[in-house]
This record gives sequence, C-alpha cells and structure tokens, in this order.
Amino acid sequence: TWEGGVRGAWSKDWKWNAGVFTSTLTDDIQFISSGNSFNLGYFQNVGETRRQGVELGLEGKVEKLHLSANYQYLEATFRSPVTFHNEANSSADANGNYTAQSGDYLPNIPRHSLKLRAAYDFTENFTVGVNMISNSSVYARGDENNADVNGKVAGYTIFNLDANWRFHSNWSSFVRVNNILDKDYSTLGILGTNAFTGPGRTLNADPDQWTSEQFQSPGSPLAGWIGIRYEFGVPKSTGASSVDLD
Repeated sequence: TWEGGVRGAWSKDWKWNAGVFTSTLTDDIQFISSGNSFNLGYFQNVGETRRQGVELGLEGKVEKLHLSANYQYLEATFRSPVTFHNEANSSADANGNYTAQSGDYLPNIPRHSLKLRAAYDFTENFTVGVNMISNSSVYARGDENNADVNGKVAGYTIFNLDANWRFHSNWSSFVRVNNILDKDYSTLGILGTNAFTGPGRTLNADPDQWTSEQFQSPGSPLAGWIGIRYEFGVPKSTGASSVDLD
C-alpha cells in the first residue's frame, strides 16, 4: 500500500487537501458460490486485486456559512483471471461458470463518491446543516466479469438535514432527518435465480429473455431523530446572574 498527499490553505477561512493511494492484495479472498445457490458457497484465494484512486477535499466558510466538499475516485479491479460460479449470470457457461479477467471491476464498489455539506450558524449556539451523499453505479455480486445483461445497480444521490442547538455549556439538543426527499435507491446488488422460473427461463417460455434477477439491497427511507445530549468535562457556565463580590 502506498499513499501520498498534500494539504494547504488559500486563506484563514479556506483549506484544501488532495491525496493519491494504491493498494494491491496478493491472494485476495473472494466468495465463490456453489451449486445453484447464490448464498451458499465458500471463500477462496483468487490472486491479485487492486484498489487505487484519488481523494480531493475543500472546506471553508463565508461569514456564518460553512461549506465542505469531498470527492473520491476509486478504481477497484481484479489483476488476475478468476473463475466464479453463479448460474444467474447470463454470460456463464452451461455449468454456471464465468471468468473475471484482469481489469474487470470488483462488485458493489462505486467508482465515484461525492459528499457536499453546507451549514449556517443562525446564532452562536444554533446551526442548521444539509449534506449530500452521491455514489455512482456498481456491479452486482455474481457479475464479477461485468457482463451480465442486468447491467449495474444504479447510482444514487440523497440529502440529509440536521440542526443543533446548544442551550447550556453542557447541554444541547439535535434534530436529524435522513433522506429528506424519501428517494427510493439501492446500495448494492447480487445476482440470483427467480425461484418460479429458474435461470434463463420465463413464464411464457421465451428463450430469448433472461429471467434471473438482480436482487438489490434497498437504501434507508425517510427517517428522523430528535434527541438531547449532555457533554461531560465541559466547564459549567456561571450564568448571567453571577455577581462579582470583589
């Protein structure tokens, strides 16, 4: 593993950072499906995989407005041929086997990730913020050769809202709302067989239509929290009514 980076400041209010990294795994371990089940199988050493990319960051403020942005480009690939088994993969042979070649992308790892945040201090003790999380599309597990007809699991962008009010030196309250637009999205996928039709067969017996499915893990829906927080070790305020007796 190698990493390198730089960071600096354009002014007292704006900072930036940039980094590059690469990590090569020898005898990486991957899950290999067995039989006609995509959930049963075993783990096996499969040769080399590599994850490398770039990270960029920027943060600063304009008066009471705080802004930040973080971006990552990640290339996660097989570096040696690996034979997998999944009868649900449309490109598999008659025995359900297929081969991921060097350069094929690892499943369920987004190539692009972006996080943005904006927060505004309405008062010294009351702040409201919103952040955006965006990930690009991913290949499903079972599509290690990146050739299944179902294609990728779609990328997504969600927005979260938060607010914090410190009403005492030790006490604060917060509100957090995730996925404020209640977006329907999935975070990962896995190829599997339709239990009613079987791999490569349809209810109307059309041989040209592949009916094995790309099962997807749904992302979290709209959800909210309200809470109160106490911080230990913070000096207690003497209060506005304190009197200097000297």
